[in-house]
Amino acid sequence: MIARLLLSLLVPWVLGLALVRLAWPGRLESWAVWLLLIGLAATLSLGIVTCLFFVWLLLPGLPIALLVAAESVVAVVLLGWSVLAGEGRKEVAAADAGGVSAQAESRY
Repeated sequence: MIARLLLSLLVPWVLGLALVRLAWPGRLESWAVWLLLIGLAATLSLGIVTCLFFVWLLLPGLPIALLVAAESVVAVVLLGWSVLAGEGRKEVAAADAGGVSAQAESRY
């Protein structure tokens, strides 16, 4: 019973974390940034999932199990996308840092 409850909170939280990571402009280096992201992800995800649930209730005859499956698929896709986007940010940041140091060395 507890496992079902935790799973019902974990899937929306992953969805929110993926969205917040995609929208976060900077790199995720500090533990304070991660704590902020965890809090933002929890509140954002519960709001999104609640809205989706009410929209789902308006659709006639659809079982709730499909909603859970759809949320899980969207959460996994967004998490993968946010991880790939995060790797791209690291590569761009490394290239920018290397370019800045190379330019600084060439001036002197």
